[in-house]
Amino acid sequence: MDVRILSSVTAQSSDASLPIYWFLAPFGAVVALIFAYYFYTNMMKEDEGNDTMKEIAQAIREGAMAYLQAQWRTVGRVFIGLFVLFIILAMLDAQEWLVAVAFLTAGFFSGVAGYIGMRTATNASARTAWAASKSLNDGLRVAFRGGAVMGMSVVGFALLDMSIWFLLLKFVIFPRSRCHSKNYHHYA
Repeated sequence: MDVRILSSVTAQSSDASLPIYWFLAPFGAVVALIFAYYFYTNMMKEDEGNDTMKEIAQAIREGAMAYLQAQWRTVGRVFIGLFVLFIILAMLDAQEWLVAVAFLTAGFFSGVAGYIGMRTATNASARTAWAASKSLNDGLRVAFRGGAVMGMSVVGFALLDMSIWFLLLKFVIFPRSRCHSKNYHHYA
C-alpha cells in the first residue's frame, strides 16, 4: 500500500470530520432504494394477464406469504436465541453490547428486504408471463425490473444499516473526545 494513502487515511480518521466521499455509501443506499421503488411501481403498472392468470397469481401470492410467515416464525426463534446469546456475551464482557443492537437492526433490514423481494417476485410472475406472451423483450424487461427490486432493496438496506452504524459510532457513541481514554483506543 502506498505510504501517502495510508498517512492520508490516518490523518483523516484523526479529526472529527469525514471527507465527502465517505458519504457515498449512505447516498448510494438512498439511490438504491429510490430505484427499487421506481422499478416496483413501473412493474406494478404492467397488466397481470387474463382472469385465469390473475387467479393463479393470487394463489401463488397467498402461498408465498404463508411460506414467508412460516419462515419468519422459524427464523424468529433462531434470531431471538442469538440475540439472547449476544446479550449474555456482552454481560460477560466477551463482546460489546452494541453487537446485540446491531444484530437487531441488521435482522430488521434483512426481514424488510426479504418481504419486499417475496412480494415483488410474486407480483412480477404473472406480469412477466403476460408480457412475454406479447414479446420476448417485454417479458425480459418486466422480469429484470422485478429482479432489480430485490437486488436494489438488499443493497440499499444493507448500505443504509452499515452507514447509520458507522455514523452513530463515529459521531454519537464513540466520538473522538471519548476515544482519548485508553479504554476506547481500539474504537478510534
